[in-house]
Amino acid sequence: MKKVLIIEDVIYVISDYEEELEGKCELLFARRKDDALSLFDENLDNLDAIVIDGSLSHGGNLDTLDIVEHIRKSGYTGDLIANSSTYNDKLVEAGCNLRCMNDAKKFIPKQLISLLGL
Repeated sequence: MKKVLIIEDVIYVISDYEEELEGKCELLFARRKDDALSLFDENLDNLDAIVIDGSLSHGGNLDTLDIVEHIRKSGYTGDLIANSSTYNDKLVEAGCNLRCMNDAKKFIPKQLISLLGL
């Protein structure tokens, strides 16, 4: 079964992933930066895709660029998808190779189904 790491702090967005993808692939969720880094490091060799939000803070500030850099420096070459309503360009500059369609988070689960052939 394909495995996807979702780095996202908004509950209703997480629910969208669960509704669309549960049973089709294994989902790992991280709502905080330290959890994201731990889950990534523990599953590096088994991840088929990673989706990352630009902000995991309540202030909405861009605070995940260091996670993107850590992922790419680790040697991970799989799909790393920017999924931010505001910061997709910056996430792509930092190392994401894909971005959500139309800058709308709700499309990512469907994009993953297509990308992973689920």
